[in-house]
Amino acid sequence: MLAMPMARLSRPASRAEDTEAGVVPPFRTVFLVPAMLRGPNVMLRGLSIHGVISSLRFTTIARSVRYMTVEFARDPPMSTTSTIPVFDIGQVLLRWEPQAALEPHFDDPAALDAFMEEVGFMDWHARQDAGRAVAEAVADHAARFPRHASVFAAFYDNWLDAVPGEVPGTRAIFEGLAARGPVYGISNFSRELFDRTRPVHPFLDAFSGLILSADVGINKPDPRIYAILCERHALAPEACLFIDDSPRNVEAALAFGMDAVHFTDAPSLSAALRARGLAW
Repeated sequence: MLAMPMARLSRPASRAEDTEAGVVPPFRTVFLVPAMLRGPNVMLRGLSIHGVISSLRFTTIARSVRYMTVEFARDPPMSTTSTIPVFDIGQVLLRWEPQAALEPHFDDPAALDAFMEEVGFMDWHARQDAGRAVAEAVADHAARFPRHASVFAAFYDNWLDAVPGEVPGTRAIFEGLAARGPVYGISNFSRELFDRTRPVHPFLDAFSGLILSADVGINKPDPRIYAILCERHALAPEACLFIDDSPRNVEAALAFGMDAVHFTDAPSLSAALRARGLAW
């Protein structure tokens, strides 16, 4: 055994600005070290399991032992900020209207509805959200429903027709919150399609962190996608306020331990945010 802990871990007093930003300062502990281990390299290997070592100092107290004070800079700490907004994108920030992109291929709404039901359109598209390549999806469904092959291809060729603009009012809320602190996102979105969407809506770059379902191979409301956000960005679930238009996704976020708002429109969202002390 390289060293024996002789004191509890203790943190130095937090600076006000650190606490405000949700930053946990380094912590220190003291070890008794055999005198033969004079260099830090051996000790560092043994102590690295406790965290990321930022500094250490030896103090001789006898011929055979020395104190070693080690300061660990923790891996990203769990955030301690008050409420951290987590936005969905489709039907919260951007309109999601697949029918608008499909309408030119059908004579009337009834024919469009029949098509979407026949081919299981929304379930099919959800597989692209989970990471399947668009070209593969089009080829697969064209083989299964050959008379609609041109519709599948055209839908993705004209993808931006399905996201025809912003949801009224929410961009201002999103940008205002992002200007004051971190704002995160979880969205069921194909990476290919997001990369075609983002240049048209560059305000989406304001996310402090964004989990796309296609990048992790998991769609909401699977609880693992909420866990990925929290683990990747060191967020405590109870500190997060999740905003989504889908009741199922909202319920899943609540079950995971987040606060959540079912989005209907910008004025209602504004009221819900202000009730939780969020301003912009």
